[in-house]
Amino acid sequence: MLAGVLSKQVVWGPPNFGENPKTDQQVPVWILSLEYPVPVQINTEFTASRKVIRIKKLQLHVEGGPLDEISSHLGRRTVVTGSLWTAVGPAEVTPVTMNVVSVEAQGTLIPTCDGRRPKQPI
Repeated sequence: MLAGVLSKQVVWGPPNFGENPKTDQQVPVWILSLEYPVPVQINTEFTASRKVIRIKKLQLHVEGGPLDEISSHLGRRTVVTGSLWTAVGPAEVTPVTMNVVSVEAQGTLIPTCDGRRPKQPI
């Protein structure tokens, strides 16, 4: 679970992700802007060498049910639950992305989302 303000950003998409603006698409992506930097271990999916970075925002991958819910949270403080992944492709605009399971209004008593900075990487 991570909390922040939800926004939508337009970025360059396929085929060349901005290298050729005349033929490249512009696509919307969902972004969660966190209130403070959160330490995250990256590359855990790929190698034994893990690196900790601090992220202040992450791209959300939303499908199915959460897609209907997410628009109503645009510009609002929101809690997003899902799995974190290291970005690997040109369509991923932040170093860490999240596959979203659920989206809800930010509450005051949700673990890890109550305004305290995490001490250990997530």
